[in-house]
Formats: sequence, C-alpha cells, structure tokens
Amino acid sequence: MQKQVDVFKVAELLSDQSRSIILTSLMTGERYTVNELARAAQIKQQTASYHLKKLKELYWVKEEKSGRFHYYRLVNAEVAEIIEQLSTVAPKKNIRYLSQKIENIHLYNGRTCYDHLAGKIGVSVTFWLIENGYLQFNSTEELELTTAGAAFLSDWGIDLEKSQRAKRVFCRKCLDWSERQYHLAGSLGKELTDLFFRKNWIKRHGASRAIQLTEAGIEELVLKRKIDFHFQEINL
Repeated sequence: MQKQVDVFKVAELLSDQSRSIILTSLMTGERYTVNELARAAQIKQQTASYHLKKLKELYWVKEEKSGRFHYYRLVNAEVAEIIEQLSTVAPKKNIRYLSQKIENIHLYNGRTCYDHLAGKIGVSVTFWLIENGYLQFNSTEELELTTAGAAFLSDWGIDLEKSQRAKRVFCRKCLDWSERQYHLAGSLGKELTDLFFRKNWIKRHGASRAIQLTEAGIEELVLKRKIDFHFQEINL
C-alpha cells in the first residue's frame, strides 16, 4: 500500500531547540551518551532520553550498546547532510558572548560535516581539487573523480577501492552552510577526511566539531600544495 510523506513529523522534530542542539552535537560523527548530550543541550537526562526516543522513532538516530553504556549517533551521513542543508536557510542568531564568537569563527574556518570536511577547509580543498583537474562537475552538475584525480588521491594515500565498495554514494557535492559553496561528500569525502586525520594535517578544536590545521597540515596543504584557505582571524 502506498504511503503519504509526512513532512509534519520532520518539522515537529526540528521545532524543539533541545532536539536541534542534540542533532548538532551528533554532527561530529562520534558516539555520545545521554549524559553528554544532556549537558550539551543544558537539559536533564530524562528530558534528553525523551528527545532521543523521538529521534530514534524517525530513524535519524541509532542507539548502540557497549558494556553497560548506551551510546547514540546519527543513523548515517545522509541525515547529517539534511541537517547541513537546513543550516543554509536557517536564520542566524545574534552572538552575545566572546566565547561564542570565537567558537563560531573556528566552525566557519573548518569543521566536520559528520564524516567529511566542511567550512573554509572543506570548500578550499574541494575547489583546489577541481582547479587541478582531480575533480570535475559532470553533465548533471554533480562532482565526479577524474582519471588524474584517481591517480593523485591514490598516491596521496586514499584507498579508492574501499571508497567505491562503501554502501553510499561514492562522490557527491554538499552545500556548505557557512561558505555557501560546495564541499566534497560521499564515501570519497570520508576517506579524504580520514586521510587528513591519519596524516595529522588536521586536528579537533576542543570538544566541538571544529577542526584546524596542524603544523604538518600547513606544511603539506599551504606550503607544498599552495591551497589558500582565507581563514577568518580571531581578534580579541
């Protein structure tokens, strides 16, 4: 029997501020306990459990048990990309505190969008790959890997066969909410992010999903590859 799409359920899910904060926290791609998510949303543990139950019912969040602990994470990268796309049309709130301003700049400069690179780092790397002929837009305006790109990324240390075997789209674009440009997503975007962490070219900034270049990353990406990130400076 055919079923009608219930958009109201999604709108109702996102209408609560605490649930929105929980979803944003899960955008790191990591697993979190109820207590950790409750602290992030500044709500009681019982309230966080209620919101997580709602998110599970809509299949946006899944629960995993490890020993006596229960962890929660987004179901997949597609859910994360929906949240990222919604962020491009969401109104921006006024920043009241200096700490929020600093954290916001870090997020704009670089962050993970679930399991791929976003912000100025993600967009700059993506367009560098395009400018060098390693990625290109096809006839449907979707990103695709070129022959030269396959050779380059393999030499860089990416297992392309592993990326292509993944049960998700191999190479795709994702609209970046802060840059309003595209960054690389899909299993190839994940492998690129994993490579950057593995090579210690990027690192997490604090407990958020913000990332920043390391000294090794500056050496490889800025000095050697000549990628211009146009980072926003933090002026105190």
